[in-house]
Formats: sequence, structure tokens, C-alpha cells
Amino acid sequence: MNSEHPNIKIDVEPRPDGVVLAHVSGEVDALTEPVLRDCVDQQLRSSRHFVLDLDAVRFLSASGLAALLDIKRRASRGGLRWSLVAAGHAVRRPLQATGLDQQLPVYPTVGKALAAVSPVVPWTVAG
Repeated sequence: MNSEHPNIKIDVEPRPDGVVLAHVSGEVDALTEPVLRDCVDQQLRSSRHFVLDLDAVRFLSASGLAALLDIKRRASRGGLRWSLVAAGHAVRRPLQATGLDQQLPVYPTVGKALAAVSPVVPWTVAG
């Protein structure tokens, strides 16, 4: 499922390991936040492991921050393992200014975010 609006684009990538990776680009504000919520709603119904990549987001408003808090609440209630990629200044700064970087599962790279929610347990070697 891919979503587009003039100011936001969401490319959803279902991965072989069961994790759904959603790449978001553009702006997350009062006009586009419903597009993000709709996308997340669809993923909450179909997957237990979800990564929201906001690296290409140029602007994150208070509406976008509220949407992220709502995702956290719904994920907790539904038993969803999720994480958020926020390396860019446009997303990282509002998260830090509001303290949400301490409340949300934020990671600096897609790889680290995927590792945090992956249902696949890494192999260990007994010594």
C-alpha cells in the first residue's frame, strides 16, 4: 500500500521477516496527518511488527507529534512492536524539544529500527 497526497508520500514495504517498513517523505502537519494515520491503521490490522521511517520528512508539526503519540498508545494496546527512524533535524528537533524522543522508540537508522522490532531471533553460538 502506497499513499500519496500533494505534501506527503508513504511507501510501504512488507519485508520477508514479517516487518512492515513505511518510508514517509514530505510534510506531516494538520493536512497530511490523516494520511499517515490511515496508513498506520492499515498496518496495525495486518502486521505485528512495524517501522516508520521519517528520515525524508521535511516538516513535523504538533499534529504530527500527536499522531506519533497516538501510534504509541494504539501499538501498546494492540501488542504491536514498532519503532521510528528519526535522524533528520526536521523530525529529531521537535521530538527532542518536546521530550518525545525519550517516550517513543526512536532510532537513528532503518537498520537499528528494524533490529529493534524484528521477530527473528539472532543466532547465538554456545561456547
